[in-house]
Amino acid sequence: MSRFYSKGTRQEQPVEIFMVGDIVAALYRDYSTWNRARVLRVMCSGLVDLDYVDFGDSIEQPRDSLRSMRSDFLSLPFQAIECSLSGVNPAGRCGEKSWMTLTA
Repeated sequence: MSRFYSKGTRQEQPVEIFMVGDIVAALYRDYSTWNRARVLRVMCSGLVDLDYVDFGDSIEQPRDSLRSMRSDFLSLPFQAIECSLSGVNPAGRCGEKSWMTLTA
C-alpha cells in the first residue's frame, strides 16, 4: 500500500469529498508510510481528525494529504482493536496524563 501511494500516480489523487466514517489512505507521521485511516471529524481549520485503524491512535492531518482508498486495500481486517480496562480512570483533571486504578 505504501509503495502504491508513494508513486504519485494519477490513480491516487487527493480526496475531494469525504464524510465522517470514510476510510482513506493517509500518511502516518512517525513513519512516513501510507496507512488506512477512518475520518473521525473535519475541522474548520482544514485539518481532519483520523483514527488509524491498524494502529489504534488518532492524529490530525491536513485534508489535502488524504487519498482515496483502493478497494483491494480494504480486504484485510483492521488490525487495531478498541478496548478499555475495567476500573481504570484518569486521575486528576481532564487532560492530565496520569492514571490510577480503582480498588473495590
